[in-house]
Amino acid sequence: MKMNKISTMLAVSLSFCITTVFAADSGVDHSKMDHSQMQTTDTADVDHGNMDHSGMMNHANMQMAPAGIMKSHNHKKGGFMFSYGFMSMGMEGIKNGTDKASTQDVLADSYSMAPSEMSMKMHMLGAMYGMTDDLTLAVMTGYASKEMTMLMPMMMAMMEHDGESSGITDTEVSIVDGLNRYGLDNLVISYGFSLPTGSIDETYDGKKLGYPMQLGSGTFDFVPSITYQQMFNDSWGYGVQGRATVRIGNNSADYRLGNEYEASTWLTKGFGKRFSISAIIDVAYNDNISGADSDMMASMSPSKDPLAREATVITAGLSGRYNLGSGHNLLLRVDVPIYEDFTGYQLMTDYKLAVNYKKMF
Repeated sequence: MKMNKISTMLAVSLSFCITTVFAADSGVDHSKMDHSQMQTTDTADVDHGNMDHSGMMNHANMQMAPAGIMKSHNHKKGGFMFSYGFMSMGMEGIKNGTDKASTQDVLADSYSMAPSEMSMKMHMLGAMYGMTDDLTLAVMTGYASKEMTMLMPMMMAMMEHDGESSGITDTEVSIVDGLNRYGLDNLVISYGFSLPTGSIDETYDGKKLGYPMQLGSGTFDFVPSITYQQMFNDSWGYGVQGRATVRIGNNSADYRLGNEYEASTWLTKGFGKRFSISAIIDVAYNDNISGADSDMMASMSPSKDPLAREATVITAGLSGRYNLGSGHNLLLRVDVPIYEDFTGYQLMTDYKLAVNYKKMF
């Protein structure tokens, strides 16, 4: 069942990418398009007759991707982009499988505590530099703050037990390949690694926090992605991206987080030169943990149980992009879950909110 979920998700994403590479270009006559109305990231109100194109993206790799879709474009040689992002996520309520569960259900299943709610806030910094016309170096890191409330029975009432963690997250270093040299103008791939700069030893009140409250994986992870984007006409475009996080070996605490697989597709509508709106569907699968941290007792709570981390989640999102001119862009995105299937007791996601600022030089 687990492999069927992964296979289905990846097959849909990759088959869509491959099909559109060979089919989509025939539907658009670029020679007759009004390029002045296209919703690009950085070219509004620019005099193209006098500008130096060496640092800009070419038309084929125009960035239509909404907030949260990373490594979706490459830069020309010498081009540079800086990005800052803020993400907030709230979780509350419990599910097991696709059914809601109560605190009493968790405690009756031999756990000492049950999760009640969790929040996470993350600041992300990124940079991209065009090493050649096809190859772009991308680096991204972040700072996360997490809070979780657990409920534990005490006499005739429930007592709240809070936990907090904060610090640097893992750091990704990737190469984004535009594939223009092969004539694949709208297809971009990336390949790189996530470096274990985030802590896996977070504690609160002298006790080690559960797996979701740790800040990193503790392992070197392979992080590939593939993205296809296409314009229908002057103001409509779409895209699809498949990405994965593949764990390599166990960390110093003798466990390995589950592999992650995610596919996204979006439809974008541009309004003039400066503003666009995108509708996004994300499908994400996260596997269970292999091994276990000896400092965590699985029976204490589901958050410390390595066999209660598998999840399949589908979310729907809406993203807006505003081109401020001179290479400045502001993006906003909101996501809500429309389907969740968990192995074990896990918190349900209420919402995700992301704000991004990007500047191309």
